[in-house]
Amino acid sequence: MEDKNKLQIQDIDSYENADEQVYSHQSLVMKGMRKVYELGAVELNEGCDVKEFINNKPVVIHKPNQRIEFINSIKVLKSGMICDFDEDIKEKLKGFKEGLKKAKKNLLQLQVDARSKLNLMQIQQLRIEVMLPGILHPNLPYNNKYKDLELEYFRNLFEELVLLTKRKAFYSSEMVEG
Repeated sequence: MEDKNKLQIQDIDSYENADEQVYSHQSLVMKGMRKVYELGAVELNEGCDVKEFINNKPVVIHKPNQRIEFINSIKVLKSGMICDFDEDIKEKLKGFKEGLKKAKKNLLQLQVDARSKLNLMQIQQLRIEVMLPGILHPNLPYNNKYKDLELEYFRNLFEELVLLTKRKAFYSSEMVEG
Protein backbone atom coordinates (compact mmCIF):
# COMPACT_ATOMS: atom_id res chain seq x y z
CA MET A 1 0.00 0.00 0.00
CA GLU A 2 2.81 2.37 0.88
CA ASP A 3 4.53 1.79 -2.48
CA LYS A 4 1.38 2.93 -4.27
CA ASN A 5 1.45 6.31 -2.54
CA LYS A 6 5.14 6.97 -3.21
CA LEU A 7 5.78 9.62 -5.82
CA GLN A 8 8.30 8.57 -8.44
CA ILE A 9 9.44 11.02 -11.07
CA GLN A 10 11.20 9.37 -13.99
CA ASP A 11 11.58 12.40 -16.26
CA ILE A 12 11.31 15.82 -14.64
CA ASP A 13 10.40 17.56 -17.93
CA SER A 14 7.41 15.32 -18.58
CA TYR A 15 6.10 15.18 -15.00
CA GLU A 16 2.49 16.21 -14.62
CA ASN A 17 0.47 16.03 -11.44
CA ALA A 18 -2.96 14.62 -12.25
CA ASP A 19 -4.59 16.72 -9.52
CA GLU A 20 -3.34 19.99 -10.98
CA GLN A 21 -3.80 19.40 -14.70
CA VAL A 22 -5.44 22.37 -16.35
CA TYR A 23 -5.93 22.79 -20.07
CA SER A 24 -4.04 25.82 -21.23
CA HIS A 25 -4.22 26.68 -24.90
CA GLN A 26 -1.39 29.19 -24.51
CA SER A 27 0.93 26.64 -22.92
CA LEU A 28 0.23 24.14 -25.72
CA VAL A 29 1.02 26.80 -28.30
CA MET A 30 4.19 27.72 -26.41
CA LYS A 31 5.28 24.04 -26.30
CA GLY A 32 4.59 23.70 -30.02
CA MET A 33 6.62 26.82 -30.79
CA ARG A 34 9.47 25.58 -28.60
CA LYS A 35 9.50 22.32 -30.61
CA VAL A 36 9.66 24.25 -33.89
CA TYR A 37 12.57 26.33 -32.56
CA GLU A 38 14.43 23.20 -31.44
CA LEU A 39 13.95 21.40 -34.74
CA GLY A 40 14.70 24.47 -36.84
CA ALA A 41 17.86 25.39 -34.95
CA VAL A 42 19.95 22.75 -36.73
CA GLU A 43 20.81 22.03 -40.33
CA LEU A 44 17.82 20.21 -41.78
CA ASN A 45 19.13 17.03 -43.38
CA GLU A 46 17.17 14.52 -45.40
CA GLY A 47 16.63 11.11 -43.89
CA CYS A 48 18.86 8.23 -44.86
CA ASP A 49 19.87 4.72 -43.93
CA VAL A 50 23.41 4.49 -42.58
CA LYS A 51 25.30 1.23 -42.35
CA GLU A 52 27.33 0.95 -39.16
CA PHE A 53 29.26 -1.95 -37.74
CA ILE A 54 28.30 -3.06 -34.25
CA ASN A 55 30.24 -6.05 -32.89
CA ASN A 56 31.65 -6.58 -36.40
CA LYS A 57 28.15 -7.00 -37.83
CA PRO A 58 26.65 -4.53 -40.30
CA VAL A 59 23.59 -2.80 -38.91
CA VAL A 60 21.44 -0.38 -40.88
CA ILE A 61 20.35 2.60 -38.79
CA HIS A 62 17.71 4.94 -40.13
CA LYS A 63 18.35 8.62 -39.55
CA PRO A 64 15.04 10.54 -39.68
CA ASN A 65 14.37 13.30 -42.17
CA GLN A 66 14.81 16.53 -40.19
CA ARG A 67 13.03 18.59 -42.84
CA ILE A 68 9.91 16.49 -42.48
CA GLU A 69 10.08 16.66 -38.67
CA PHE A 70 10.40 20.46 -38.85
CA ILE A 71 7.52 20.81 -41.31
CA ASN A 72 5.32 18.44 -39.31
CA SER A 73 5.94 20.38 -36.10
CA ILE A 74 4.70 23.55 -37.83
CA LYS A 75 1.67 21.67 -39.20
CA VAL A 76 0.80 20.46 -35.70
CA LEU A 77 1.24 23.97 -34.30
CA LYS A 78 -1.01 25.36 -37.05
CA SER A 79 -3.64 22.73 -36.25
CA GLY A 80 -3.56 23.71 -32.60
CA MET A 81 -3.88 27.41 -33.37
CA ILE A 82 -6.54 27.22 -36.08
CA CYS A 83 -9.19 28.32 -33.58
CA ASP A 84 -7.22 31.58 -33.12
CA PHE A 85 -6.97 32.44 -36.82
CA ASP A 86 -8.05 35.91 -37.84
CA GLU A 87 -8.70 37.23 -41.34
CA ASP A 88 -5.13 38.54 -41.64
CA ILE A 89 -3.50 35.14 -41.20
CA LYS A 90 -6.11 33.41 -43.37
CA GLU A 91 -5.31 35.77 -46.26
CA LYS A 92 -1.55 35.39 -45.80
CA LEU A 93 -1.77 31.57 -45.67
CA LYS A 94 -3.91 31.56 -48.79
CA GLY A 95 -1.29 33.71 -50.56
CA PHE A 96 1.56 31.49 -49.36
CA LYS A 97 -0.24 28.34 -50.50
CA GLU A 98 -1.06 29.80 -53.92
CA GLY A 99 2.55 30.94 -54.32
CA LEU A 100 3.88 27.47 -53.51
CA LYS A 101 1.37 25.86 -55.87
CA LYS A 102 2.40 28.23 -58.67
CA ALA A 103 6.09 27.58 -58.01
CA LYS A 104 5.54 23.81 -58.21
CA LYS A 105 3.65 24.20 -61.49
CA ASN A 106 6.55 26.25 -62.91
CA LEU A 107 9.12 23.70 -61.72
CA LEU A 108 7.10 20.86 -63.27
CA GLN A 109 7.09 22.72 -66.59
CA LEU A 110 10.85 23.36 -66.34
CA GLN A 111 11.35 19.66 -65.64
CA VAL A 112 9.38 18.65 -68.74
CA ASP A 113 11.25 21.19 -70.87
CA ALA A 114 14.64 20.03 -69.57
CA ARG A 115 13.85 16.36 -70.21
CA SER A 116 12.69 17.10 -73.75
CA LYS A 117 16.14 18.57 -74.54
CA LEU A 118 17.99 15.40 -73.48
CA ASN A 119 18.95 12.54 -75.77
CA LEU A 120 18.15 8.90 -75.00
CA MET A 121 21.55 8.17 -73.43
CA GLN A 122 21.29 11.16 -71.08
CA ILE A 123 17.77 10.12 -70.08
CA GLN A 124 19.04 6.62 -69.25
CA GLN A 125 22.06 7.93 -67.33
CA LEU A 126 19.86 10.20 -65.21
CA ARG A 127 17.33 7.35 -64.82
CA ILE A 128 14.43 9.56 -65.87
CA GLU A 129 12.82 7.25 -68.41
CA VAL A 130 9.55 7.45 -66.49
CA MET A 131 8.23 10.78 -65.28
CA LEU A 132 4.80 10.87 -63.71
CA PRO A 133 2.64 13.95 -64.31
CA GLY A 134 2.48 16.31 -61.36
CA ILE A 135 5.46 14.73 -59.60
CA LEU A 136 8.93 16.21 -59.46
CA HIS A 137 11.53 13.57 -60.32
CA PRO A 138 14.06 12.94 -57.53
CA ASN A 139 16.98 12.67 -59.99
CA LEU A 140 16.49 16.20 -61.31
CA PRO A 141 17.33 19.43 -59.47
CA TYR A 142 13.74 20.72 -59.59
CA ASN A 143 12.75 18.37 -56.77
CA ASN A 144 15.35 19.88 -54.43
CA LYS A 145 14.38 23.38 -55.49
CA TYR A 146 10.79 22.61 -54.54
CA LYS A 147 11.87 21.21 -51.17
CA ASP A 148 13.71 24.48 -50.50
CA LEU A 149 10.63 26.50 -51.47
CA GLU A 150 8.41 24.30 -49.31
CA LEU A 151 10.74 24.79 -46.35
CA GLU A 152 10.60 28.56 -46.90
CA TYR A 153 6.80 28.34 -47.08
CA PHE A 154 6.67 26.66 -43.67
CA ARG A 155 9.14 29.12 -42.18
CA ASN A 156 6.90 31.95 -43.37
CA LEU A 157 3.89 30.13 -41.94
CA PHE A 158 5.65 29.86 -38.58
CA GLU A 159 6.47 33.58 -38.63
CA GLU A 160 2.79 34.33 -39.21
CA LEU A 161 1.81 32.07 -36.32
CA VAL A 162 4.23 33.94 -34.06
CA LEU A 163 2.76 37.26 -35.18
CA LEU A 164 -0.72 35.85 -34.52
CA THR A 165 0.24 35.15 -30.90
CA LYS A 166 1.27 38.78 -30.61
CA ARG A 167 -1.98 40.03 -32.12
CA LYS A 168 -3.95 37.78 -29.79
CA ALA A 169 -1.83 38.90 -26.81
CA PHE A 170 -1.16 35.29 -25.80
CA TYR A 171 1.62 36.12 -23.43
CA SER A 172 0.50 39.39 -21.91
CA SER A 173 1.21 40.04 -18.24
CA GLU A 174 -2.37 39.23 -17.18
CA MET A 175 -1.98 35.67 -18.37
CA VAL A 176 1.12 34.95 -16.33
CA GLU A 177 0.25 32.98 -13.23
CA GLY A 178 2.57 33.11 -10.25
